[in-house]
Amino acid sequence: MDSYQRISALNSSNIANNLASGVQATNSIIDFEVSAGDVYDLSKCYISLPFRVIESSGDVCGFIITDTEGNTLNPVRLIKNINVKSDRLGVLEDIKEVGVLRNTLNNYSLKADKDSRTDSVFGSFDSFGNVNSPFRLLRREGNEASEELTVECQIYLKDLLNLANQDAYSTAKYGSLHISIELNTRGMAVKQVQGTTDNASRVLKKTTYIDQSSVNGARGTFDDPGAQADLTLFNLTTATAYNNLKFSPFHVGQALTVIKGAGTGDVRSPNTISSIAQSADGKLVLTFTGSILTSTGTPTGMSASVPDKSANYSIDAPELVMSKTNNTPPDMFEFLSYHTEIDTSASGLSINKVYQVSPNATNVLVLAPLNDKGRSDFNALVDYRFRVDNQEVTDRNVGKATSLHYGLLHDVFKNMGMEFVDSDEKLYQLKDVEQEGDAGVVNEMIACKVEENGQPSLVDIEINSSTTGPVQLNIYSSVVKQF
Repeated sequence: MDSYQRISALNSSNIANNLASGVQATNSIIDFEVSAGDVYDLSKCYISLPFRVIESSGDVCGFIITDTEGNTLNPVRLIKNINVKSDRLGVLEDIKEVGVLRNTLNNYSLKADKDSRTDSVFGSFDSFGNVNSPFRLLRREGNEASEELTVECQIYLKDLLNLANQDAYSTAKYGSLHISIELNTRGMAVKQVQGTTDNASRVLKKTTYIDQSSVNGARGTFDDPGAQADLTLFNLTTATAYNNLKFSPFHVGQALTVIKGAGTGDVRSPNTISSIAQSADGKLVLTFTGSILTSTGTPTGMSASVPDKSANYSIDAPELVMSKTNNTPPDMFEFLSYHTEIDTSASGLSINKVYQVSPNATNVLVLAPLNDKGRSDFNALVDYRFRVDNQEVTDRNVGKATSLHYGLLHDVFKNMGMEFVDSDEKLYQLKDVEQEGDAGVVNEMIACKVEENGQPSLVDIEINSSTTGPVQLNIYSSVVKQF
């Protein structure tokens, strides 16, 4: 039976990133050592990053984490570089900018970023159409305050490295295993689910945040409380009846800016919900910590919105979780790896450069990474062309999003032993249900096969753009390693 072992980092703990003050991550290099002696199923092993989101006030408000552009965040994007070595085998893997590579490959083969809009450790839509924050336990009934939670982000080694497809790797045979990673946390942003203003810090578009009866249900006001002779109004009742509290946007401990219509009386704002009860007719009775009115009056047309909040995240005590197994290790093993060349001089509308790849390369993958974004964008790509050892790969330039382009990608994925599943070269933002048609942002790759001939190959890459071209090219050569 498999068992799991948690291994603490050798050199890092309490990784923090204060986005509000602009202080970037500390201790971004994390080293792990797996001692010799056991056999591990690497396909079940993962890096554990415990996340917390801490807001600037005592209220408990909903937050999620996205990238800085508001796109859903695939965990592999958090890993910038990775190095794996064995005491007896030497360096097994050393891949630079592995996060952008695997995020792009997974986007074609696993559709991970699309799925993460409804299944993400950092926040997603649920089946009711609500944007839920995994960093908060939001209690929608009773008087027990909602809580802040710590969320474990699991980054599986198999999503980063083909080496991790080994289901019986023996440290008794190959010696201690050393894994070193560099985090990329600059592309992360904490976003409030909904606030008063409509800007990049909010997930949902600006709208009055009051009761809603269904995913697309009409929004209403609170029942008019009637004339109030003194300052004893602490309750508001929703005009909408709920058949399921999961549809409710209210939670205990939530701060609301209470707005009145044409009625009289000064309204306290903001005010925090201290308890929620559901009446027999399904309406919600919200009780606030302070009186609703600060002067006598007859309020009408009462509604509410959530005040703008800000928050920062922290990562505490990263760990490597290893899965021990009784599987029998093979006499030898092989896996697909990648050699990396990063060219920061490759930029402009028209690029035509020659690169040398290793003798045993089987494919050449070219990405145009955006700084700290974790994705590849060729920015107004018109067409491209590959020539390998002065031989044309295609008889014409390959246009963007053409059948020839996807044909080349299909052949490359097949050559890497991977399945080409999705030709949609975009990442999508986490938006409310009224904005699902958002076009998203580009995440694309160009590639071609290379025939093994025992000699280093010269690959000529021509890229033409209509406006601003790439600012950097990452050239990854896929190679098969045997041990």
